[in-house]
This record gives sequence, C-alpha cells and structure tokens, in this order.
Amino acid sequence: MNKVFCNKETNMVEQIINIDIDTRFEENWFSNCYVVDDINNEINAYNLRYNKEMKKFESVEGVPDFEEAIFEESEKDLKIKSLKEELEIPQDAL
Repeated sequence: MNKVFCNKETNMVEQIINIDIDTRFEENWFSNCYVVDDINNEINAYNLRYNKEMKKFESVEGVPDFEEAIFEESEKDLKIKSLKEELEIPQDAL
C-alpha cells in the first residue's frame, strides 16, 4: 500500500511512501500535505493532481513524471574520502 502525500494548496503529489498494511504510520509528517491511501500501489509518479470531487488522480501536462536529483561531491566530501583512503591499513601490513 502507498501513502500518497498531496499538497493542500495545489493537490499535486509531493511524496509517495510504500508501507505494509500492518505498519503503524504517522500521517502528519508534512504539515502542508494531506494523505491519500493508494491500496493497489497504482500511484508511482509526481505529475499527478488529486481531484477531490472525483476522488482520483489526474495527469498534469508539462510536469515531469519523476524529478531527478543530481548529487555532486563537494570539496569537503572529496577531502574526507581522500583522508579515509590515506588512513586505510594495507592488508599485507597486517
């Protein structure tokens, strides 16, 4: 089952969380969202708007299905990685 968090102002899908039916789940994680239960796990994209009158999701044109996040290592991350490599003990030294 999915818990689909929809924005209260725009009714757009903000977050999709897959959970077991038996799992106790807090539905007030996002103060600006309301929760719609997706029992059949049909909702899997973020270009959907929830129609409260018809009680179903509708596709919104011009909005990408999924947002891709690109993570680049910062200078700090690279330094930490370098220091970790320097501190590793070679196996043949043991």
